[in-house]
Amino acid sequence: MNDLIFCTGFKGGIGKSFMTAAVVDYLSSQNDNIVVVDTDSTIPDVFKTFKETYKTYACDLDLDEGWSSLFSICEEHKDSHVIVNSAAGADKTFIQNIKHIELASEILERRLISFFMLNDEKDSLNQLDKYYEATYGIANHRMAVVKNGYFGADAVFDVYNTSNLKAKIEQGGCVSYYLAALAPHVRQKIKLERKSFADAANILSFGDRIFLDAWRKKVHAFLGGFFDA
Repeated sequence: MNDLIFCTGFKGGIGKSFMTAAVVDYLSSQNDNIVVVDTDSTIPDVFKTFKETYKTYACDLDLDEGWSSLFSICEEHKDSHVIVNSAAGADKTFIQNIKHIELASEILERRLISFFMLNDEKDSLNQLDKYYEATYGIANHRMAVVKNGYFGADAVFDVYNTSNLKAKIEQGGCVSYYLAALAPHVRQKIKLERKSFADAANILSFGDRIFLDAWRKKVHAFLGGFFDA
């Protein structure tokens, strides 16, 4: 089954684009067909990174026409996973269109996947709660809460780790994952060059590739277990 995958979190600067790149990296390593959709018109880094490698689209999900385009992309590319990089502030229109998402997923027989990014601020939990409540009960929906290690060690997420919200959503089948940070100097080089993780080997030194490859192995191990569950 091919998936409709949202990398989200509603806030800006929380790691949605980075997680999108990680998901693309894993699925491409499995030789899966991939379509990438960037909904961030302000900073379309995902579109610019992948447009030469994969079928890549830009959609404005603040508009009904943008959602219509997204669903049509899913129908056109039945043999591919569709990976959506969500824009900041997308909570309102996402929740407004949740029934359309559910219906499209059902008709197209696509599993709905969510990677919800957290930073170390409490308002991330408020956004997560809204997202979980909106998607709760959707058939064939699988969700991971991703604690972005860019913001610090797992301990900085104690507000989430000790919360009733974490207990509630994990009881509902959601998983929580601490995404270890990629070495900052390696991450910065990849970002500046707008390279996929797989293509970064062409610009990185051997020493930097060691850091990248070790990080990719950890992330692939998690994503492999998550997608296969």
